[in-house]
Amino acid sequence: MKRKYLLLLAFALLSACNKSTQTAADKPLNAEVKTNPVSQQLPVESWVGEWFGVEGLYLKVEKDEMAGPGNYILTMQTGPDDSSREILSGVAIDNGIRFTRSDGVHMLRLGNGDDTGLKWLADKTTCLFVAPGEGYCRD
Repeated sequence: MKRKYLLLLAFALLSACNKSTQTAADKPLNAEVKTNPVSQQLPVESWVGEWFGVEGLYLKVEKDEMAGPGNYILTMQTGPDDSSREILSGVAIDNGIRFTRSDGVHMLRLGNGDDTGLKWLADKTTCLFVAPGEGYCRD
């Protein structure tokens, strides 16, 4: 009699494991991605790439694949030598990318050459800027 119950119990456990595995396998792998609002295209996605400032300064915006959607790696050359290059983590927020560097928390925003506050970039139309006097453009 005990043997019969043990066999029934083993069968029930195997059936339950098999059903849960089938249920998980039946779900499409990307079902969660379709319903996740963070996975939608962010306005800052088009900022990925290289941006150029004055006198050799530049900004490189890359997706941080390890951190997930809405996270970016910013490489900023803000001075004339390698000691002024910083690699920073950024997060998309309110039509910008928020990041922290040695001089505090900042926001990278989209604008034009006039927004950069730099006369050498004044005629540019597609730029990213941190504050007047610090900007990078594509065109």
